[in-house]
Amino acid sequence: MDLINLQITELSQLVFLVFFFFCAFFIIWCVITSIGDFNKFRLRLSDLDIDFKAERISIPARRDLVNRLKRWLPPRKRLHQNLTDYAFDLRRVVREIEEQEESKRREEEEASGQIKMRDWDS
Repeated sequence: MDLINLQITELSQLVFLVFFFFCAFFIIWCVITSIGDFNKFRLRLSDLDIDFKAERISIPARRDLVNRLKRWLPPRKRLHQNLTDYAFDLRRVVREIEEQEESKRREEEEASGQIKMRDWDS
């Protein structure tokens, strides 16, 4: 058998060989890098698994807390809404009273002004 003849006779063969070796080097580099990253990812995955197990243990207690809050919260919301409505009504009543007092004061001033004008006319 003849040994492989690696004589480069044309420029296109040279370009092909450079591209082929570049691709082979890139593939080897990607494989080596992924093998190195695999250990980091495996450690991170085990850390996440430990965290999930720890969180999974606390889920029933949190679920009970959420259920208690679901029962406790609606009456408090209704009470808060009632108090807010009551405060709004109080502000409205106070504003109406102040407006009535202001209108009475104006009427009294106008009336006293008319009385003074009558005194001057006489």
